[in-house]
Amino acid sequence: MYRINRSYDIPAQMELPKSMYSVRPVNGQTAGLYSSVNGNSEVTTRKGTLSESNRNSVKDSPKPNSPLDSKSVGKRKRSGSKSPPRNKSPVVKRELHKVGGSKMTNENVNNSFDDAARDAIIGKLEARQKVVIDKLLHLRDILNNLGATAVTASSGGSSAKSEVTSSVEVVVNADPANPPLSVVFLTKLLRDTYGSAAVSLQSYRHSSCQNSLTVNSNLFNKPLDADSKASKTIKVSVIWKRVEDGEPELIVQPSVQAPVTGEANIARYLSRLLPSVYPIHYDTLSWDDIIRVDGALEKAASGVKNLNDLEQQLQNNQPFLCGEATIADFVTFSAVAAYLQKNRKGTEKHPRVAQWLGSCQNLGGFRL
Repeated sequence: MYRINRSYDIPAQMELPKSMYSVRPVNGQTAGLYSSVNGNSEVTTRKGTLSESNRNSVKDSPKPNSPLDSKSVGKRKRSGSKSPPRNKSPVVKRELHKVGGSKMTNENVNNSFDDAARDAIIGKLEARQKVVIDKLLHLRDILNNLGATAVTASSGGSSAKSEVTSSVEVVVNADPANPPLSVVFLTKLLRDTYGSAAVSLQSYRHSSCQNSLTVNSNLFNKPLDADSKASKTIKVSVIWKRVEDGEPELIVQPSVQAPVTGEANIARYLSRLLPSVYPIHYDTLSWDDIIRVDGALEKAASGVKNLNDLEQQLQNNQPFLCGEATIADFVTFSAVAAYLQKNRKGTEKHPRVAQWLGSCQNLGGFRL
């Protein structure tokens, strides 16, 4: 079927390797050509014997391109040479380089180069990080200056006023025997920020209320300017009436909202009406400041029994409880004021508390 011309003799009992010859795929299958010493050959597939038509195709196919043809096999056999190994990558010898009197391989040289490149990249990243940190610190200083300007606006600072973004009307129900003085502080800051033409504070007495107000009623009466033409305003109304447990409550939309109970929660709500860059804004505090502010608010909510704890808390001679003025100072001031109504000389043995009270009253612009 397929005769091969050989230029050399093969022993009678020697059979050529099966991988010595190959044929092209026939009908999608690969056929192997096996030859024996007697000239007879048999063509088979890996999955079965080829059909007669495929046998004829094999006859007419050209000789396979085998890396081991008959002549090369004969030459290697006579010369006794061996075929080179297949699928083996060439062996590359590592050269030795003398560096500083010591021998280093190519691998060590490459590692040294990688370390130097890595150090250069880390150095660039550190430089970029330093630039970013410096910019953030500069931005923090700018925001702190803006907050300080807003706090000192009423004492001759910047006269620029912000605009109210949306109109808000707030109603606070409170017992006149326990007035929420924190509302006075925050309304004062709102008027300093947005102007007296856009923010008002007024109080009313309910018919069921028989108690008299323990502080000056003028503190809760700051109407809008007579010539006010502001289209968006913030109006805070305080209604003196009996409330459950003496705790004040805040209502914004009575038909759809449950009352917000507690002076601390009322202070949190009113502080959020300030611009977000304002340092007293509750949501702009850091996590550490929030923890300290909430702790002070909890103590104030439980009432002031004596001033020893407050005196110890102010041992660093700082003007306010958390270094800067926060709603914790306003709510605590309200609780201390209620305590001093019954203990007029309570600050004689607490000089730091007396100093703190003076700082709060200067900020609020009033005296008890």
